[in-house]
Formats: sequence, structure tokens, C-alpha cells
Amino acid sequence: MLIFLIRLAHVHARYRMGLKERHAERERIAREIHDTLLQGMQAVLFRLQIWELNSGVPEPMRQEISKVVTQAIAIIVEGRERILMLRRTEAKPAELRQALTAIASEESIDELPVVSIHVTGIAAALTTDAFEQLVDIGREAIRNALVHAQAKQITVTLSYRRQSFSMVVTDDGKGIEAATLQSSGAARHFGLVGMNERAQQLHAQFRIEKNNPSGTRIIVVVPAQTAFRKRRHWPSRARTAASSDGSPTFE
Repeated sequence: MLIFLIRLAHVHARYRMGLKERHAERERIAREIHDTLLQGMQAVLFRLQIWELNSGVPEPMRQEISKVVTQAIAIIVEGRERILMLRRTEAKPAELRQALTAIASEESIDELPVVSIHVTGIAAALTTDAFEQLVDIGREAIRNALVHAQAKQITVTLSYRRQSFSMVVTDDGKGIEAATLQSSGAARHFGLVGMNERAQQLHAQFRIEKNNPSGTRIIVVVPAQTAFRKRRHWPSRARTAASSDGSPTFE
């Protein structure tokens, strides 16, 4: 019994040391983001705002500059939030649907595309890591559908299951080239590679496929161990059959 307690104490000590090292690394990354990227963006924003107010600049160009200024401000605000999140040792549970709704609103310059977000299953709090990675994957998927696929309709389905959490993003755009799908995101498609890498950090399944009759479907399935803050006792009726649209379902 004494040996077991000693070993347990050593395990706890190593765990605390690991948390301390991880926190120190997050602090270092936060400082680098602030001192390089964020400060650089603020300098660029300052020059853009000067041109925006310059009456010598043609009005159509000033309008375009004004749009860029708005986007730059949003990037800076997001960067500051990321810094705060990195410095925060225990982030509060966040609601993924709200975060993706805000992203859709920011990315949609005009009324189109229409972005709808649906939730199935019994919602549960996500871990900080799962929330952050899924937000970034969702942002990239929505942005790709908007900018590259020129989609008019984007649907995001968030499914809470007994053994997993899944996020499926579908659009009715022009789709992704077959060669790109086969190569799992060529070297030039850094967004696709980044989504895959973020999914790997969560030990999640990641798949990109064609959406019928047109467009693209991006599927991320995260195991419950890395998705949820706490394992919950799900009712047996939470088990459902595969949906008609082919989205993944897990018990």
C-alpha cells in the first residue's frame, strides 16, 4: 500500500510539472504573438486608417480600404482574445454554436451565403482544446465555402453523441478538385492541411468529400475522451440511426 501511495504521488508530481511546463509554453507563444503578429497588424491598420481618411484617395478606393480596415480590426480583436485564451490556465466552457454563428456573420460580407447551424443530441461542455480546434476548423471551412467555392448555402451540423462529437460542414458551392481530395490537401492548400492537423491534435477523424448534388462536405469526428470536459450518462434513447444526409452517427 505504501509503495502504491509513493508511486501515485510521483505520478501527480509529474502531472503537475507537465501542466506547469505547458502553461509556460503557452505564455511564451502568447508573448510572441503579441510582440510580432499583433503589433505588426496594428501598424498596418494605422496606415490603412490614414488612407481611409485621405480625401485625395478616390472614393471607390476609400470604400474598399474601409472594408479592409474593418477586417483588420476584427483580426486584431481575435488575436487579443487568443492571447487571453493562451494565458488563461482554465478557460470557461464556451458554446461552439455561438462562436460559429459569430464567425459566419463576420465572414459573410453580403446577405449570401446563408449559413445555418443545427445541433443534435444532448449538448455537453467541450474541453478548451476541442473548442479552440473546432472553432478554427469551422472558420476555415466556412471561409473556403465563401471565398473559394462561392457557395450560396452553408450548413453546419454539431452532433453530441455518447462516444463522440462530430461537426459536419456542407455547402452547395463548386466543390473541390478531385486531385486535391485524393492528395488530402496539396501543399498549396494550407487551409485544408491546417484543418487536418488540428483534427489530429484531437485524435479525431477528418474527411473531405463531395456533397451531392454539388459542393463539399467536411466531417470531423472527435472521440468523447478529448471532446467533452466530463463524461456524461447519456440516456439510451440518444442512440439514433444514421441520418438521411449521410452525416456520421456514433453511439
